[in-house]
Amino acid sequence: MPESELTSVIYSQLRKLARNFMRDERAGHSLQPTALVHEAYIRILKGKNCNVDNRTQFLRLAARAMRQILIESARSRNRLKRGGEFTVVSLADGFHPVSRPENLLQLDEALSLLETFEPQAAQVVEMRFFAGMTEEEIAADLGVSLSTVKREWTFARAWLRTQLDRGAAKV
Repeated sequence: MPESELTSVIYSQLRKLARNFMRDERAGHSLQPTALVHEAYIRILKGKNCNVDNRTQFLRLAARAMRQILIESARSRNRLKRGGEFTVVSLADGFHPVSRPENLLQLDEALSLLETFEPQAAQVVEMRFFAGMTEEEIAADLGVSLSTVKREWTFARAWLRTQLDRGAAKV
């Protein structure tokens, strides 16, 4: 595939990913999907880990960059607020973006904690929830069996729900 076609395919996949991230953001959000794609791409190019071997690795890197950008935006908006209530974030099977900045921050904190003691489970969540990858794609990318990915996804969802419920109860 010529480089221009490859760039077009990757760009359209990044735009789809950004649209999924931005779907439930508030109206008038300062970032639009195109701007999110461009900001993520710039961060990837500036980053130390921009050597990728395949499309899946690149999408994973892009999803992480987009997540970080949206988290920074949510933190910035949160600082301007006088508070807010936390609500439980749905971690149902499938790709569901988080609709409120507080939820995204709460999910990010829980995911960062999970990463400290179960890094592979955290990777599975990031790849499935944020990058919208299938279990088969995740298994291939991580070099593990499909049953391992399913087990990690089930564990991570249950653990994250518990953490998010605790966070919602604190408010």
